[in-house]
Formats: sequence, structure tokens, C-alpha cells
Amino acid sequence: AEMASATDPTVTVQPLVADGRSEVGEIMAAQDQIMQQQDQQLDGISRSVGMMRNMGLQIRDELDMQNNLLDDIESGVDRTASEMRGQQTTMAKLLKRSKDCKWILLIIFLTGVVIFLLYWVFQLGHR
Repeated sequence: AEMASATDPTVTVQPLVADGRSEVGEIMAAQDQIMQQQDQQLDGISRSVGMMRNMGLQIRDELDMQNNLLDDIESGVDRTASEMRGQQTTMAKLLKRSKDCKWILLIIFLTGVVIFLLYWVFQLGHR
């Protein structure tokens, strides 16, 4: 068939094949081929969706595991912070006791000095 312009009034439509049965067979074969291609494309899409689903499940599992690890870390940090506060309180008490202990040692030392001086003075007085 020759191509005619849109303004040409003498356009005639000619069948692609003279035999109608051959034309129907070719159309059916072309449709079958198109459907096979579409089936292959759909199979590929289905495999891709399946892989994406599996990746999504793996990501979810990984996030759950990471969330549990973060919870464990948070609990450990909380315990450590609590223990640190307890140790700071204990250290403050020890520092206070050590200051008190220094005063007690100073009093004992000065008492010893006074006793020594009194002994020494009495020894000098008896000579």
C-alpha cells in the first residue's frame, strides 16, 4: 500500500494479506508473542518484588537487632551512671572521714607532745 497524504481523497485501504485466515493467524501469533513477552516481564517484576520483600524483611530483622543492642547499651549506661553516683557518695564520705581522721591524729600527736613536755618539765623540776 502506498502512503497518501491526509488531504488525498483517493486513499484506499488494502488488506495486509489477501487470505483472511492467514491474517487472523498472524494476529494470533503476534498476540501470543506479546503475551509471552508480558509474562516474562511479569515474572521478572515478580522476582524483583520477591527480592525486595526479602531485603525488607532482612532490614526489619537488622533494625530489631540494632534496637535491642541499643536498649542493652542504654541499660548498661544507666546502671553505670547509678554505680558512679554511689561511688561518688562513698568517696565523699571517705574524704570527710579522712579529714576527721587527720584532726584525730593531730589531737593524739599534740596530746603526746603535751605529755612529753609535762614529763620533761617534771623531770627538770626534780633535779
